[in-house]
Formats: sequence, structure tokens, C-alpha cells
Amino acid sequence: MTNVSDTASTPDSPQGRWAAVKRLSDAWAARYPRRETGGLTALVGFRYQFLIVLRDTVRAWHQRTEADRRQPTVVTEALSDILDASGSAVLVTQVKHRQSSGAVRSALEELWLIDRLAFDEAPDLAPSLRYRIVSAEPELREVRRTIAAWSPSGVAPNDASVSQFRGRVETQIDESPDLDLLGALANLGADRPLDLLHEWLGLMVAEIPQPGGVHRVALSLWNHLHSLASAAASSSPPEFYLWQLADQPPTEVVPGEVLVGERPGPAQLRAGHFAPRAAVIDQVLHALRRWQDEQRATRQRSIQLPVFWIGGRSGCGKSIALLHVLARLRVGAPVLILYLGSNVARLQDALRWVRRVRSPGQPAIIALDDPYAPGGHGDPLQIWQRALSDQLFDTYDDLPLILACGPTEQAEALEVDFPDDVSVHVEELPTDTRGEHAELRAWYQRRKGASAPDVGDENVLLVQLFFEWATGQSISQFARRFQNRLRALDSDGTAADWVARILALNRLYVGYSQVALAKVLSPAQQDALHRLYREHHLFTDPDDDRLGVWLGHPHLANALYEAWHPADRTRNVRRDHLSRGIKDALAHETTPRRQTAPLWAVARGLGAGRDATIADRLASDDVASALSAVHAAMYQQPGGTTPVAHLGIWIELQRRAALRLAPDPVTQALAALNRASLEEIGLRLACHKLLQHHAAPDDPRSIEVAAATLALLARGASWREWLPVALDASARIDTPAMWEILRVGLWRRLDDVRAARGLQVIVEERASTGARALALDWLREAPRTLQPWVWVWQALLAASPRDVDLQQLGRDWLSAGRPEDPSWGFVWETLWKTSAADPELASLARAWLAAVPPDHGSWAFVWTALWKTSAADPELASLARAWLAAAPPDHGSWAFVWTALWKTSAADPELASLARA
Repeated sequence: MTNVSDTASTPDSPQGRWAAVKRLSDAWAARYPRRETGGLTALVGFRYQFLIVLRDTVRAWHQRTEADRRQPTVVTEALSDILDASGSAVLVTQVKHRQSSGAVRSALEELWLIDRLAFDEAPDLAPSLRYRIVSAEPELREVRRTIAAWSPSGVAPNDASVSQFRGRVETQIDESPDLDLLGALANLGADRPLDLLHEWLGLMVAEIPQPGGVHRVALSLWNHLHSLASAAASSSPPEFYLWQLADQPPTEVVPGEVLVGERPGPAQLRAGHFAPRAAVIDQVLHALRRWQDEQRATRQRSIQLPVFWIGGRSGCGKSIALLHVLARLRVGAPVLILYLGSNVARLQDALRWVRRVRSPGQPAIIALDDPYAPGGHGDPLQIWQRALSDQLFDTYDDLPLILACGPTEQAEALEVDFPDDVSVHVEELPTDTRGEHAELRAWYQRRKGASAPDVGDENVLLVQLFFEWATGQSISQFARRFQNRLRALDSDGTAADWVARILALNRLYVGYSQVALAKVLSPAQQDALHRLYREHHLFTDPDDDRLGVWLGHPHLANALYEAWHPADRTRNVRRDHLSRGIKDALAHETTPRRQTAPLWAVARGLGAGRDATIADRLASDDVASALSAVHAAMYQQPGGTTPVAHLGIWIELQRRAALRLAPDPVTQALAALNRASLEEIGLRLACHKLLQHHAAPDDPRSIEVAAATLALLARGASWREWLPVALDASARIDTPAMWEILRVGLWRRLDDVRAARGLQVIVEERASTGARALALDWLREAPRTLQPWVWVWQALLAASPRDVDLQQLGRDWLSAGRPEDPSWGFVWETLWKTSAADPELASLARAWLAAVPPDHGSWAFVWTALWKTSAADPELASLARAWLAAAPPDHGSWAFVWTALWKTSAADPELASLARA
């Protein structure tokens, strides 16, 4: 602890309080030297306590202003285990790994001694002391009862000082301080937070036992936090947010503002901006847990990424429900949660980060808001393709959960586009009822200190309901008032026209080109509009990660736009707004994903599989005419060509809207496949769209598409996009040339997990002689240490379970000496089903059961299969007893193995003892 002089300081000043703390800690060391040094000795081997100290240090640093960060405020072994003087109260903590009755009483005894010493040596400090007992593992059901029953020896239980002391003691179960610490460091900008955590733990182990080490550690950590903050201030913010245990809504309604128009996030949750809707959140959590149980039971051999989707109509409160669910999940378990918001473009990075950072077996969640929205961050199809192409996880248990929210149509589109890669469950939010509206009104009154205005609550989505309460007007009244303000802003109507154009795109879930807006509006007009947005609750947080300019939630944008421009009276105006918005993005934006974002948004509302919400909003507009006009204006000029990066979306639109475009994007894409550089942006997307829409045998251009695709794959075997295009083509083109090109490319990638996974999908989906021959040859050539080797083998054997060559390949794999491989049990079980009681397989299994760690997921399944054919076998019984003694008691198969033994050895004292333990 830093020495602070108590001269020229008052008891209430930080200096005065630190002086009082110093007096108390010195008195503690002098009066109870064995306690003071005993805790230090115990700390060296106590990783959990280290983590609490580190987590509280970082938390205290965050909570203090820059001016108050001059010295550390959390130290170890100054008083009890941890001393935290960062808040208005001084918090003294005892750390007990297990919250047992004895541990709590022991902690109370030490804290009581500190409390009494404080009233003797630092009476000005004593009233501000608070005490905490932190544990990793709960044991007591009613810890407050244990505290209430405790009293120090020699003091009457009803003594006022004891009662007051008990009232200043709190208990806390904190299973995973490392998660909060990792999250805080990552959110502060640490590039490799896990490495930094280990570095700090090493520093504490080395320094704390040395004279003065406690103080050196505290100062070193504090200085490191200053360095992190300085580096973060000069760099871009972290790309995703790690959820903290403190990211919880207030337990009581806190007076303040209500969020309207802005995208919700963890900060607003902590500040109490949202009504709790406890019954709705309970329903979602129950559905999530039920679905996860079903997944574990049925998908142990699958590596489909699990996606739990909170669905429902636009504006029904999905984003806020997602935040509440994440908060509840973080309290309930030590789960690593990465919150990306709508920044789905970082999904691939998040998946890689989870694999690198989390501990073995630790559950992880990646949370996304509108992750398959058209126009948000470019083409969502390509973003998910990139993220899923890595194949980072070997088993189902390794997979993180994707917890998402968005319109139900987006979830359905995701599952259609990636049937082999994701497993999607949609849980729609229930329709809010008049009874819930009454609860929301009561919450609003406590939050705002005034009753919600009566603007008519029936059949109004929540986002509109709160908007109308905040403005005190119905949406139609507000629309007229806001339009009048805009018209008064300038005489020529420029501002009103631009706002209408922005709304025309926002209602389709896409932002307007910021570059175009800046080129047309003067700085004064932009400032005036900015002021109006804030005054009328339409302002979107400038830190929002959505692309382009937004004036609020798409549902509100649609309501305003329909009020200003009814479809039955302004058909031409609406077509003009849509055309201008698309052209401005194509003409002014600098990257393909920004240029084509409005086009992708429109495409989602057209044709088969369309998004119902967008389709409904486009139904009365002359979309085909608008798209044809834009295409002609952008690409028909003399010498003009369509950039390769734009061809994919125009092929999509031409098919979805039944357009006849000139120049024809299909013809241009075929030419690009034959001569474009392999580095050309958009070439892969053009291939996918040609194959998707024109490779069917009955399509008049299918022969051209097949020839151009095969030619591209043949000349681009080293192309970084070769694999996804080749796999897509193999699902649609079944010719000898296709299989030969695939053979050449796969043999160049024999150790590529993604290539193997793709081959598995081909085998499972194509009943083709060419596909089967290719896969069988690949099994003979590919490294058998590659995890997907097993998947390809199983897919082939499922189609030909009596194939002798395949069975021998499986036996060879089992004999290769990798007992820890998670797939060993699956391969053995597959062969055992076709060759039960085979002595070679039985011998392999017995050796494996003796060698494999007890926590291997397949141990009980292999043992049970053998036991069914050799019940009461002494060797198997011995193996099972050893496993029961070594396996974790909460292992899902423990009870089944024990019961199987008990049936043949009833009343066996050893088995009975194992069960009681």
C-alpha cells in the first residue's frame, strides 16, 4: 500500500481515509502478526484468491475517474485477504473457496477482530467499513441464518455491536472471477487477455511472498492498467464486448430516461433503460435450456453450429430480450459471452477468439443482433460462409452457442442457406397483451416519474408504444409535426426530401449512404437535422455499428414513411426515393458491400423465400421498374461495364424480380469466370449465384454455367476461394470432369479440415458413383489424424455398411494408437454394430477402456456394448469399478454403469460405498 501522510488532510478526504486505513493495517499487523502472515502464506497457493484480487483491481480502476487513478485502491493482506478502498465504503474481504458453515464462521471471527480493532485504533474509519465473504462453491442453503446464529466468544449474541456488525457483512458466490477479469481486460483493449492474466498471476506468485511484494504488485498492476488505457485511447475500440457479471439490470426501477430510437446495448441495460418483462425472459430461458438438452442428446456426432434465435415481428422487443437473457445466463453459470451486437462481420473473428481463449470444457456464447439482416454489413450469406468455413471445432461439445435475435424470416433464411452447417431453433416472443401493457405503464411511471400519456395502446408494437409515450403523441400525429418542422428548416424542401429518402431505406433494414448525404447537404443543414433527430427521439447513437445513416428503428421508419407517403397516392415518389437511395450507394460508396447494401435489402423482400416484413413494405412499390431504371442508369452508358463485385446481386435480383436487364449480368458473369483475375473482388459470389440460379439441368444456360465454372476451377486450383466454389459446383454438376477437378484440388489440400468436411457433405448428399470413388481414394491418402477422416469414413459406411474395404479402414484407424481421440468410441461402435462379438474388436475395446482417461465421452458406451455380450466378465467388471472410482460423480453415464454392475453384484459393499460417496 502506498504510504500517504495524514497531515493536511481531513478524515473525509481520500488522503485522510487512506491514512486511517494505514493506521488500522499497521495496528492489525502488530496485534495479530500470525494472522497477518498466515494469510499471505496461504495466498501463494490459492489461485482463486489471486483472481478475485486481480478482478477487483481492474473493476476498481474502471470505477474511478481519471483524476482518482493516482494510486491503487485494492491491495492484498493489508487487512484480511483483500482491502478495497475504491468506493464510498472500505470493503474488507475474506476469501473461502467453499462456503461451508465452518468457513463462514472462521471468516466472521477474523472480520469481527478487524471491526473491533477499527473502533479502537481508527474510530473515524470504522463506520465506513463493510465486510464480504467470497466463495467459489456454495454449500449452505441459508448462509444468512449461519451469520445470524454466530456470535463472538465472550460477547452476548444480542449485543448491539454484534448486530450492527452482522448487518455490515455480505456474502457472495463467485464461481468465475477469471471470466470477468478476461472480459474487463479485453474490453479495455488487451490484445491477448488470457496471456496477460497468466502474466499477472505469475507476478503475484513471485512477488507477494517477498518483503514489500504486496505493495509492488499493487503498483505494478495499477501502472499496467494505465498503459492499457493509454494504448486503447489511441486505437480503435475492441471489436466485440465480453459480458461481465456486473452487466445486470438494476434490481429496482431507477429514475431516468427511456431508450427510444437507439439500438440497445449492455450499457443501457445496466442503467435501467428497459422494463424487465420477467415472464417473457423466463419463457425464453426455459426454451433455451430445453433445446440445449435435446441437442446434447441427439447431436453428439454433429458439428452443426447451434443457433438459438429469439424471433418475432420487427419492433416487438427482441434486442432487449436478448440482453436480459444474456444477463441471466451470466449469473447462472461461468459462461464466456461475446456480445457482437449487429456487428456480424466479426463473427469469424469471434469464433477464432473463443477457440483461443476459453478453458477446456467451458461453455461459450456468441450473441448477435439481427445477424442475417440484409444490408447491415454487406451480404450476410458471404459473412456466414467465411465464418463457417474455418471448421474450428472438432466435437459438438466444443461448439459455442450462437444466441441471436431478429425477425423470424431471417432465421429461416439462415437455415435454408446453411442446412449442413447450422442447427437453428426459433423461439418467438409472445405477443404483448393488454395486461402486460399495464405492467409496462407502471414501470414507465416509476422510471420517468410521470404517467405514460394515453395515445392508444391497442395493437401497437413495443418499439412504437415507447416512442409514442416518450413523444406524447401517436405516430401519425408525430409524423405530421416532424414533417412541418422539416419544411420550416429550408424553403426548397431539401431537408424533408432527404429525410424521406433515408426513411425509405431504413424501413428496409439498411442505412443511407453517408457519403452521398455529406455531398448534398450543407454543414448547416446537417447540423439542423442532427438537432431535430435528438429533439424528436430519432437520433441513432454515432457509435452504432450499423452501416450508413439511420433515423431510428426500421418499424418507426416505416410508420413515419407511410404517414408521409401513402402508397395509394405517392407511387412515383416512393419509386424515386428507392431508386435514388440505391444509386447513391452505388455511385458514392467506396467498398462493394456498402455499394450493394440497399440492393441486398431489396432482394430479401422479393421472390421465393422472401422476408415477409420487407416484402410487405415493398408490395405497393414499383420495385421492378425502379431496379431496371437504376441498372440502366449505372451500367448502360457508352463504354460502361458492370463491376464484377456487382454481378452477384444483379443475378440475384434478375431472378427474384423476373427482370430483363441489359447488359445481362449472367452473360457478363460467364465472361468474368473465363478471363477475370482470380483476385477480382466478387468473383466467388458471381460463381455462387450462377450455380444457384442457372445450373439446374432444365435451365437453358446450365451448359454454359457448368463449362465456365469448371474452366475457372481448373485454371485456379490455388485460388483461395477454390474450395467453397468447388464444393458448391460438385453439389450441382455430376460429370467426370467435375470429379477429376475435385480430385486434383482435394489432393492439394489433404490436411485441410474444411476440405475434408466438404467431402463429407458431398458423400452424404450425393448418391453418386463419382463421389463415392473420390471419397474412398481420399480415405486411403489423407492423414488419419485429421478429425474429419472419421466423418467421411462414417458417411461412406452408412451407405455401404457391409463394405469389407471400409470396415478394414476403420479397424486400421482404431489400431493406430490414438485412444484419446474423441471419435474412437464412435468408430468402434459403428463397426461393433455390424460385427458384434468379433474377438478382434473386443480386444481393441478392452485395451482402449484400460488406457483412455475416465472423462472420455465414449467410455461408458463402449463398456456397455461389451458388457451386453459378456455380462459378469471379471475383467470388464474390474475396469468398470476403476472407472466409477475415477470418473467425475456428475458424469452423465456414471449411474448407468453403476446400475449395470449392481444387477450382477447386488449388496456388494464396494459398489454401495461408491454410490454413497
